[in-house]
Amino acid sequence: GYDIDTVYYHLLPESYGCFGDSITFKVVVYPIPDLSNDPDFQFQCNEHETGISLQSDINGTTFTWNAFSSSANITGFSGNSGPGTTTINQTLTNAGNEIDTVTYRLLPEANSCQGDSTDYSVIVFPTPDLSNYPALQSQCNEDSTWLILQSNVDNTTFTWRAFATSANITGF
Repeated sequence: GYDIDTVYYHLLPESYGCFGDSITFKVVVYPIPDLSNDPDFQFQCNEHETGISLQSDINGTTFTWNAFSSSANITGFSGNSGPGTTTINQTLTNAGNEIDTVTYRLLPEANSCQGDSTDYSVIVFPTPDLSNYPALQSQCNEDSTWLILQSNVDNTTFTWRAFATSANITGF
């Protein structure tokens, strides 16, 4: 369960056939803390703060963690060996062109009891770019541009605004 419970032992000491005073012994049983975030991952863009609010079914649970990444392209993460907290606010940088992940291995603690370690993952998207180089094209009047936009990051799409240097150019 998720509640603090109590067990009472009624003890009657005996020695050599003689009895002592009855004693009530109280044992407080604390539940094992957990990480209850669902889902246990999030997606985010490059160079954004994680802003993870760690949740537990047990009131007063705090967390410490270790952190590791899926590649050397990810920076900005670190572990937290104490004191425990309920948020992870780290700005993650993905310097590569692929999606990479930071995994936080969380250890919950409440009422001096530790729960099982649980992983929480942050999937960090790289910053899309325009990889056409040079970023210019020459063409003759009334030809179609047929400009093929390229990026080093998969699934990149582009939106654009167009403007001319004179009123003599139309069709853009």
